[in-house]
Amino acid sequence: MKEFPKIFLTFKAQILHFLGIPAFAFCFALLYRPFELNILLNTANDRYAFNLTMLICIILVIMVASRMSLYGLRNKMRLGWGWYLFWCLLEIVVMSNFMTLYCWLIFHKQYLFLDVLLTTVGYTTAILFFPYIIFTLMLLTSAQVMNKAAANDAENNRVRFYDEKQNLKFVVAASAILYIEAEENYVRIHYTDAGKMKNYLLRNSMKNIEELCQYNGLVRCHRSFYINSAHVKVLRKDKEGIIFAELDTAEAKKIPVTKRYYEKLSTLL
Repeated sequence: MKEFPKIFLTFKAQILHFLGIPAFAFCFALLYRPFELNILLNTANDRYAFNLTMLICIILVIMVASRMSLYGLRNKMRLGWGWYLFWCLLEIVVMSNFMTLYCWLIFHKQYLFLDVLLTTVGYTTAILFFPYIIFTLMLLTSAQVMNKAAANDAENNRVRFYDEKQNLKFVVAASAILYIEAEENYVRIHYTDAGKMKNYLLRNSMKNIEELCQYNGLVRCHRSFYINSAHVKVLRKDKEGIIFAELDTAEAKKIPVTKRYYEKLSTLL
């Protein structure tokens, strides 16, 4: 899968990571005690479980901060596989540094900070490698399932609309869609059903549904509008030079068309 799947940037994917990775690390380290961690963290009075819990809390806090930052940036930057891999490695590095500081303190500074850091980075990478790979494969599988469903819907002339959390909310025939307009944090889908014009308000952004719209023949005619060219009756210019698209449905309002998108839309009519 060459294109970076958007499912990795959903809120559910972030919850999966910042709850699943610390939980996996805690259970794995508590049950199996790999790399002689019990010796490393048994500083006094058999405090392995306590020290391990503290380290897991560090992982949890950093994962929450990191993943919520990633979620917040999802619409502000184009993330690819390279950036995502770098982000995951950066998470491990930051976690390792904070855990090193904790271990260095419980050792009462008996060892060089750099020596403890190298050991911590190695242990952290080895333990967290598996949950990162597992969750990545899970999300890739989900993305493939969703792509297959979208392909089947395209063959059946149906469009599936998901909200910003990737929950399926609305299914409609592509030919029934008149236009889609942006309304702050929502998009309103205008369509016809049994000859009547209806609409559905979906919590998502125009940017997030751009690929879906283009795949199903909807054309951008304005920064706030996608339009179904099959329903455009005529393009008109008013006295002020503003171009509007008139649709073949009497109830539909005139849709503004900017000069940037006019030529592409006009070639489709």
